[in-house]
Amino acid sequence: MNEFIVSNNTDLFVTGEIGYDFQAEYFMQQLNSFPKEEVINVHIYSGGGSLFDALAVYDFVKLKGIKFNAYISGLSGSAATIIGAAAEKTYIGANSLYFIHRAISENESLKALGDERIMSIYQNLTGLTKPNLKKLLDNGDNGQFLSSKQAIELGFVGSEFKEEQLAASIDFYKQVNNKINNMTDENLNELKSGIVTEVINSVKDFFNKKEKEVSKEALEESVSNEVKAELDKVVNSYEDEKKAKQVEVDAEKLELQNKIDSIEKELNELKGVETKVEANIDPVPSAEPIERSEGEMILSNILSNATQLDKLIK
Repeated sequence: MNEFIVSNNTDLFVTGEIGYDFQAEYFMQQLNSFPKEEVINVHIYSGGGSLFDALAVYDFVKLKGIKFNAYISGLSGSAATIIGAAAEKTYIGANSLYFIHRAISENESLKALGDERIMSIYQNLTGLTKPNLKKLLDNGDNGQFLSSKQAIELGFVGSEFKEEQLAASIDFYKQVNNKINNMTDENLNELKSGIVTEVINSVKDFFNKKEKEVSKEALEESVSNEVKAELDKVVNSYEDEKKAKQVEVDAEKLELQNKIDSIEKELNELKGVETKVEANIDPVPSAEPIERSEGEMILSNILSNATQLDKLIK
């Protein structure tokens, strides 16, 4: 499978079906292995394939700040154009074609997301407006073929190859193909086995390195989570205490309201009782003589006699 990804010093070749013949993990490892100051040339001859693999390469290149020049020979189509879009400079052969189309998926939601990412990358690459890009992509899954000249005019590619650049690339790739074609089955199996081992080791190294890079982020995230957890405890404690106080206040309000209701009930009951006053003595003087009791008469005689006696003494 990975015989379609070969390197010669700073030259990498992207051919075959992306996601099958071409594997993003191995290619990213290859790109990352070169010194920062070294010029990397990526030679593309592919009709496309997996959009996910192409997006992985694109985002990885942007993340790591890797700079490379892309050279299109024959055809750069579909997902291959996304890989080429990550290049600092892009060149195309005079007789080569450039093929673009919308994302292909049975899942409508995934298809919409794919279209959005493709549109965004093409817009950054070409500077074209979304309406103009949409016109190019309106053929949907059928796509749009562009000549080298059209691809350059629309901004998908920078310029054409120089003849010596094209000849050197083709010669080297022919040598690699001839070497593979002239091998015996046994040697070819050994080569494939070696490539598989190299891919596995490269992927392991890649993820080990990523794990080290992530460790600092993981530590920061862990500390951040601990601080957040402590803050949550304080906030939750405060909220619990606040709720408990509110329960007490509500209970006191209820008790007070019950007392008020009880007093109001008693007052209402008292208001409902008629006050009866029996007037045994008429306060208005009567013209008729008042019949006095025997005790009152005796008391009156005593007072009268006492008055007369007082006069005699005087």
